[in-house]
Amino acid sequence: PTLFAQTPANLIWSLLATNDAVFAGGDEGRLFRLTAGAATLYYQSNQSNITALAPGPSGSLYAGSDPNGFLFHITAPNQARVLYDAPFTEIRTILPHPSGIVHFLAMG
Repeated sequence: PTLFAQTPANLIWSLLATNDAVFAGGDEGRLFRLTAGAATLYYQSNQSNITALAPGPSGSLYAGSDPNGFLFHITAPNQARVLYDAPFTEIRTILPHPSGIVHFLAMG
């Protein structure tokens, strides 16, 4: 094995491979974009952790968080909105459907 990229995060909670990069959701509410040998901060949330990732339409991403159970839609670096504020502490899994519906599992 060889090192692909290293983040400054202490913990990585979620990974998503796309055509051109790997995204890593970590502690301190950070989402990193990883390419061979490089890790760049893609989005900084106000949450403790990015716990789930899924692909969105047109190259966007969906991200889940804790401790507030936010479901984010991230459309570009540092550009996101909260799609849903769950009455639970964590979004654990996200499953987008081709019809545009986004299923997710919240817990806590």
